[in-house]
Amino acid sequence: MADKHFYQMAAEEVQAGQLDQALWIKIGADFPNESDVGKQAQYIRLRAAELSNTHKAGIARRLKPQKWWQWLLYVVISYIVAAVVAAIVGGDEVTTLIVVWLTLIALLVVATIMLRSKSSA
Repeated sequence: MADKHFYQMAAEEVQAGQLDQALWIKIGADFPNESDVGKQAQYIRLRAAELSNTHKAGIARRLKPQKWWQWLLYVVISYIVAAVVAAIVGGDEVTTLIVVWLTLIALLVVATIMLRSKSSA
C-alpha cells in the first residue's frame, strides 16, 4: 500500500483531536448509528484519501509547465541533453540528428497529451 503515510497522518489527527471538522460532521451525518471507533475508522480512511489526492495534485501541478516559456525551456534542455548523449554514444552526425529529432517528437507527443487532458478536465 503506497498511501500508508497518509493513513498515519490521518490517525495522528484523530489521536491529537485535530480533526477536519467538516469531514467529521459529514461522517456523523453519513453514519449516524456508527460507534465512535467506527466513525474514527471512517475518518481515517476518507482523510487519508483526501491527503493523498491533495499530494498527487500538488505534484502534478509542480511538474506540468504552465507558461509557454517553460515548454520552450524543456525543449531546449531536452535537445541539449539528447545532442550530448548522441555525441557520446554514436559520435557521427546522422546518429546525433536522429536522436535529437526523436527527442523532439517525444516532447511534442507528451505536450499534446498534456494539453488534451488539461482541456478535458
